[in-house]
Amino acid sequence: MASKRKPSARLPNPPAWEVPGHPYHGLRHNPSAAEGLRTLRCKHSETTAKFREFAAKAQWPRIHSMHYDWWMFPLERNTKPGTGIYDVLPADIEELKADPTFMAEYREGVRLAALAWGWEVDHAKPVLPLQNGMGWSNWDIRLAKILRSLWLFEDGPYFASMQAYARLLKPHGGFTHKGRDLDEVLLMTLPRRAQRYYSPAEAASAVKAGVQMPSLAPKVTCPA
Repeated sequence: MASKRKPSARLPNPPAWEVPGHPYHGLRHNPSAAEGLRTLRCKHSETTAKFREFAAKAQWPRIHSMHYDWWMFPLERNTKPGTGIYDVLPADIEELKADPTFMAEYREGVRLAALAWGWEVDHAKPVLPLQNGMGWSNWDIRLAKILRSLWLFEDGPYFASMQAYARLLKPHGGFTHKGRDLDEVLLMTLPRRAQRYYSPAEAASAVKAGVQMPSLAPKVTCPA
């Protein structure tokens, strides 16, 4: 049953590059961008191919169980150790958006991840009837990452569809992960540059001391 409480977040958090005190404040490129974007593209392409394979065989639980959020739905502030190489800042996002192959697979990844949940992104409606293995996995954090990524990339149609899905699941909020409030997913709007969100000063107060720049992850070789 959907939660009846109001979303606890008042406004979304601003992008990390706008937050004083954050290591990315004022930056346009992730310092690991040259290697990071190549690694991100490789892993994204590899994972998209697996999505296609599992979708073709209707093996939806296999999509649920995979670990891929960091490169499939790039964000500007990943928190798990070793994932900072996948962080994307404004110029990185612009570079990826200018790559038609990446963007086609980016949207395909969103579409197939949502389909595993039983949501048709292109039509913004539930899949009826659900196939065996389809359905909401109760992973609020994955949905939150997809929505924030679409917000950062400013993909209006897919953002609107996935936000409609979030509102269908929990129209009054209640999205959390390990005690962290994720209700900003219901409050984001596009265009992002016109979005009202927590002031940089408010967000800066939440930046933990000692945050380090991401180190390079092991190189990934793209298949021929």
